Amino acid sequence: MTDLKSKTLNGVIWSFVDAFGVYFIRFGFTIAIARKLAPRDYGLVGMIAIFIALSTLIIEGGFSTALIQKKETTKTDYSTVFFFNIFTALILYFLLYFTAGFISDFYNEPQLKLIIRVAGIGIILGSLITIHVTILAKNLDFKKQAIINATSALSSGITGIILAFHGYGVWSLILQTLMGSTISVSLFWMMQKWRPQFIFSFSSFASLYKYGINIFLQGFTGVILSNIYYPLIGKFYKASELGFFSNADRFYQIFVQRITIAYGRAAFSSFAQLQDDSENFVIVYRKSTLALAFFLIPFTAFLIVSAKPLILFLLTNKWAMTIPYLQLLYLDGFFFPFYQQNQNILCALGKSNLSLKVDLIKKASILLGIIFTFQIGVKALIISQILSTIIGFFYGNYCLSKIHKLQNVSGNIFQIIFLTLFCVFCSLIVEYLFNNYLIIILLQLAIFFGYIIINKVFRLVGYCYFLSFFDSLIPINMKRYF
Repeated sequence: MTDLKSKTLNGVIWSFVDAFGVYFIRFGFTIAIARKLAPRDYGLVGMIAIFIALSTLIIEGGFSTALIQKKETTKTDYSTVFFFNIFTALILYFLLYFTAGFISDFYNEPQLKLIIRVAGIGIILGSLITIHVTILAKNLDFKKQAIINATSALSSGITGIILAFHGYGVWSLILQTLMGSTISVSLFWMMQKWRPQFIFSFSSFASLYKYGINIFLQGFTGVILSNIYYPLIGKFYKASELGFFSNADRFYQIFVQRITIAYGRAAFSSFAQLQDDSENFVIVYRKSTLALAFFLIPFTAFLIVSAKPLILFLLTNKWAMTIPYLQLLYLDGFFFPFYQQNQNILCALGKSNLSLKVDLIKKASILLGIIFTFQIGVKALIISQILSTIIGFFYGNYCLSKIHKLQNVSGNIFQIIFLTLFCVFCSLIVEYLFNNYLIIILLQLAIFFGYIIINKVFRLVGYCYFLSFFDSLIPINMKRYF
């Protein structure tokens, strides 16, 4: 148990370095590039997002999760999935290549034809490293991933800035992504020594497929329903409107989804190793839930109240229309991390069928929301997404309670929510009293830092669990300050 905690902690730390460090780098480049490009440029990229996302998902097919969950993984398993991924990637790329004209006609944007054919190369590049990433994740070795992703982010970001400032417009975004993918492939093959054997086992494929199909179906419906906003907005609204939504979604993914995924990568491996230890499983669940709540609830609240000054300060008034979309998306961030944790736990327990059930209920509510709101406006679409996440979260909790008698943590989470709301109230007063965006951001940061101080003074449970999780990293002479 101690060894698992140490390994998990190291995995979580490097996973968060990957999420925070790497995506902070990407965030910085995003700011610089967005100040130069027009919302329409992001809208054009958004129009093809669903096709690239679907292709990437089909390649992976749930096999990575199946390989991580499987206790004894063989070289045959890895090689089988590797060759399946490459074969699928080539088929999908040629499919995109020959349908690019139809897609550009659908949007009435002729330049999309070449954009799709060039951007699609990234699908093939991505298929070359899925096994390397899976092996590192299975071993909780997120340090190498963080180093590779940071190098890739720097290289691609510099490429994007140079192209944007030389007037390449939308191609700055396309070539930036391809540069990042090329660097990632090179570094993963250099730093992860696994090499495929020329083997394809149908029995291995079948056993992994049996587990992975449920994960794949979740991902497939998820990609369609979460990315369907892009073609809907692109078809029925202006390209610039899609650009505003696209950038808001980009910020949401950086600060909420990617952090949640970083936490989930390490947590999934840990829960998978505890699937036969009911007592320790319940303890880890309680601690991880409260530690997650202690950090993400106030962090998400800060993102909401600071969205306006941050966007206007960093991106200028050109991107002001992004603010309401961003704030609504961040509201989803109050529930998405806990919904995702429930899904990770169900999969780690080998209950991918239950995880699929929860996911289908969430996706059904998304579909209903889209049907009733897409003609009302973009805000209505986002609100329907929030409601679907809430439904999925509560149903996931219900499914987990049927498997394990999980302790009730609602009382402790209520403490976190109450303190967060107090910080939000103070932050809104600051925004009312001051006109300088930088001063507002700094004062709001100070207010949420006060949240940590209050937790420290009263030694609230969420704070203690969060602190105990990272206890081994704190130097002995510094522990008295925590």
